[in-house]
Amino acid sequence: HNDLLYVVNEHIDKIDIFIIDDHHIQVGNCIKTEADAKPHHIIFHPNKSLAFLRNELNSTTNVYRIHVLCEQSEYL
Repeated sequence: HNDLLYVVNEHIDKIDIFIIDDHHIQVGNCIKTEADAKPHHIIFHPNKSLAFLRNELNSTTNVYRIHVLCEQSEYL
């Protein structure tokens, strides 16, 4: 069973996804965010199917559908 760790990287406008298992941490996919929006906070819906990303510079919120089994995301 793998767990996913989402790390907001506000300096280069992306969210890095890391795959964690019992023995390793691997770099997974990343989510590119809007240029110069400075993503800042990410929260997840309780069923983990949606992620909400708050951007600091343009005061917006982006919503992503999360496909955990294939470690993919879709911007809504």
